[in-house]
Amino acid sequence: MAKCPKCESTVRKDANFCGECGQKLNLVIDDDKSFADEVSDFAKSAYNEVEAVSKSVIKNEKGAKIAAGAAVGAASGAVLPVVGWVFGAAVGAGIAAYNQSKK
Repeated sequence: MAKCPKCESTVRKDANFCGECGQKLNLVIDDDKSFADEVSDFAKSAYNEVEAVSKSVIKNEKGAKIAAGAAVGAASGAVLPVVGWVFGAAVGAGIAAYNQSKK
């Protein structure tokens, strides 16, 4: 644990903001690793997590339809610069999930 430099509340070492006062905190990086190594490790971890979730979602019939909705939303969002692909994916998945829940 660490302390917020502004209010001295206890915060997690990986926190970006203080939960008490909202102070932006500096990202703590292990001194033994370079920033590129940290990013690489994060990307690998994220990839593995997405892969595991994808496999479980695709096995589920409704999950596959929701994933397809997210893909359509992401593609639509990528074409519309105001929306963006991340928001498009979230909206697409939300719409697909809503439609699946009504069935």
